[in-house]
Amino acid sequence: MLRSPQFLNLLLDPEFRARIAMIAIDEGHLIQDWGDDFRVEYKKIHLLRTHTGRNIPFLCVTATATTETFNTIWVSLDYGCRPFWGIDVGCKPANGTAG
Repeated sequence: MLRSPQFLNLLLDPEFRARIAMIAIDEGHLIQDWGDDFRVEYKKIHLLRTHTGRNIPFLCVTATATTETFNTIWVSLDYGCRPFWGIDVGCKPANGTAG
């Protein structure tokens, strides 16, 4: 979809871009997991930022990012040196029991 001429024309439309409040990407770890060979388009997701500009917030969420995956997401989404907030909630409750 991102590479289709129709979608790119839509992204280039100033009226459409003015209505975009945020771009959210769920399951961000798939950029790393699938981007090399299964869904190579995932590694080109930074084109959204290229076509929408840097004034639209990007949110990328995942529950399973390793440091390597995080770095791939960072580069793939072209975050650069902008402010970043990362939250690591871990995988176990503080008392070590299942919830």
